[in-house]
Amino acid sequence: DVCLFLSVKDQKELYRRVLQRRLDPCTGKIHSSGEPLPKRVARRLISRKDDNGAAKTFRTRLQRFRQNMSSIRNHYREKLVEIDGSASPEEVTFHVLKSLEENARIIPNKKKRTTTSFFA
Repeated sequence: DVCLFLSVKDQKELYRRVLQRRLDPCTGKIHSSGEPLPKRVARRLISRKDDNGAAKTFRTRLQRFRQNMSSIRNHYREKLVEIDGSASPEEVTFHVLKSLEENARIIPNKKKRTTTSFFA
């Protein structure tokens, strides 16, 4: 067993990501506003309803996360693997899969490595 923790230390980077997040109401997928997408998809993207008032929402979520993460870290301390979540999606995916292979003895199908399953 393994518990993966994607760590992003830069609060400004986390906030930037929240502001760039867009929802495709047809598929339910989350995209970054800077992500290259077909025009038909890009046109229908909307901000998530729970991202309205982003600054206040962000501070509240971050505060709750920090409160909860302390007990989660303590509970999973023997199984916790921290991964730099501020890296590119491809790098994060690589390290997630590598950690699963090394720690959980799971060998994912390398032909199907995509970021979508990890960044939905």
